[in-house]
Amino acid sequence: MTISLLSSAAASRFHARWQNADPQRPALLASVAQLSLNRSSFVRLLQNDTDAGLSLPRAMRRLRNLVIATLIERDLNGAADMDEVVTTISAFADFAVQTHLAALMADMVALHGVPVGEDSGAEQELIVLGMGKLGGFELNVSSDIDLIFVYAEDGETRISAPQQRQLSNHEFFIRLGKKLIHAISEIEEDGFTFRVDMALRPNGKSGPLAASFNMVEEYFIVQGREWERYAWVKARALTGRAADIALLENIIRPFVYRR
Repeated sequence: MTISLLSSAAASRFHARWQNADPQRPALLASVAQLSLNRSSFVRLLQNDTDAGLSLPRAMRRLRNLVIATLIERDLNGAADMDEVVTTISAFADFAVQTHLAALMADMVALHGVPVGEDSGAEQELIVLGMGKLGGFELNVSSDIDLIFVYAEDGETRISAPQQRQLSNHEFFIRLGKKLIHAISEIEEDGFTFRVDMALRPNGKSGPLAASFNMVEEYFIVQGREWERYAWVKARALTGRAADIALLENIIRPFVYRR
């Protein structure tokens, strides 16, 4: 049986370049492409590279290339349908954001202490919202990711060591967000993990990179526009505590689903 070039993995220049760059990659790809990928696969494959001494950002970029090559292989050879492709790449985006954020949060806490809510006294976390195709679990292999960064309460970090420098929660999460974007979108020898678009945040590119719940609610009441109501329908929290996410959903719902 003759297989058309356009319906085989050989049609992809990325696939060919990636395989030809390292003699070990064809065998690795043949092994990985036997089964569909999931979070446990991502954890195992990433761990293999970090255990070999690679930094987390480089290991993640290499994993991204393997994930893309695997999806190309399975898709064009008829082993994966469209649902598997978009589900896998969306799940990988979630994994990349969550893994990088956890590592970067630990680094930031070591430098500046733990962000604490001014009113509640509770420790604060960055909630990363996936918007658009990421929010709807509809990414394709060439998609960028639309993100919004929010946190529950303003306040200051609680320091526990003399070398730590206290920051406001707002400044802490802005710095953390910048580091996260850099880790995911930086272009190095292995390419990048995802391009990141932050334009859907309140006030767009002119707004702060991270916003408290109070800031988000005030923006919705005073300035929220019609198209933003539609955009927030797909908002999905990739990180954060369940209680904070539920509170954010209560803020968002009246704006999106008006009576």
